[in-house]
Amino acid sequence: MILTNRVCHLPSVFQPSPTTLEDLFGKILLCGFISHSDRHKLKVLLLEESLSDEHHAIINRLLYGVRRGFLRITM
Repeated sequence: MILTNRVCHLPSVFQPSPTTLEDLFGKILLCGFISHSDRHKLKVLLLEESLSDEHHAIINRLLYGVRRGFLRITM
């Protein structure tokens, strides 16, 4: 867990940007928080009309995690 926290706090220059929703979901769960850029990516995905049921379920799980306090939102 200590290594996980160190990786999550590296500057964005050293962290590869997640390319898929699944990668973004994994990064958020690993770090335990949703950054401003993560929130923006989720907003863009929700505004797309061709979002699959599986992707809707992933976003709903993230929102559930925030509501229950498992995930934090950072500014």
